[in-house]
Amino acid sequence: PAGMLGRAHSAGAAALKMELLRKLRTLSARHQTSEHLAALINSASDWKRRHCAAPPCAPLASASDLDEGEWATRFLVLGIRCGTSRGGHHVKIERTGAHDMAALVREPDGEAKLRAFYTALLEEQSAALNEESASSGRLLRTYEVFDMAGLRARHVLQPAVLRFTRMQLQVVARVYAGCTQRVAVINLPRWAAVPIRSILELLPMHVRERVHVFGSDDWEPFLARDLDATSIALLRSSPADLRSWRGDAAGGAAAADNGLRGAAEREAAREAGRGRARAL
Repeated sequence: PAGMLGRAHSAGAAALKMELLRKLRTLSARHQTSEHLAALINSASDWKRRHCAAPPCAPLASASDLDEGEWATRFLVLGIRCGTSRGGHHVKIERTGAHDMAALVREPDGEAKLRAFYTALLEEQSAALNEESASSGRLLRTYEVFDMAGLRARHVLQPAVLRFTRMQLQVVARVYAGCTQRVAVINLPRWAAVPIRSILELLPMHVRERVHVFGSDDWEPFLARDLDATSIALLRSSPADLRSWRGDAAGGAAAADNGLRGAAEREAAREAGRGRARAL
């Protein structure tokens, strides 16, 4: 259990129960047996023993706090604990189209550092979900938004990027299955529809059926129904604001410390207005 749960091991049996339930729900009905569940847990535990560093003692508030985080966020634009979705699920926002992958892969040991960063990211998300699920008694997951605005084919189709993406999807399917509540891919250029479809085919069915893909003009109503005011404000924020975002330890938002309080409050007011209009 300690190797499987990481930092969440301190939450005791309740956290282990949540992890077991998370994994069980990824199995098809005919495979929901103790033998299949044990095989899934053992496979994930074995991978973690070989690849995961010692977990942090406390929840992390920013992507830059992760292993290789200060280096990675020089090239990547993303935020963790970016508010919550309906049901209390954590929101992660990644501006994939704004990543400077060309510069990243030119860095010494760039691919190895990138793998270390995303492994730490997945491990932090998993531990935080199990800790907070154990505390609340509800199975929490992650709601992930990938903003593709600005995506360029020459960056996506680099061998290093394709290699990393394929490996990362395999790790998610093997080790962190059951952590995803929903994935929203937004602002997807038309030319990228075929490559994205081929990538989605690499995902297990229980993840693939949770993925929603949008162009540039149809995602806002969908996400406005799902996400809180902080998440929406961060989706509309600058890359610099998202990079520097620090969510609080409970998965909420420290808007006062990020200069986004006004934006979040305005978004909350707009949502309240929409709610009143619907009621009328």
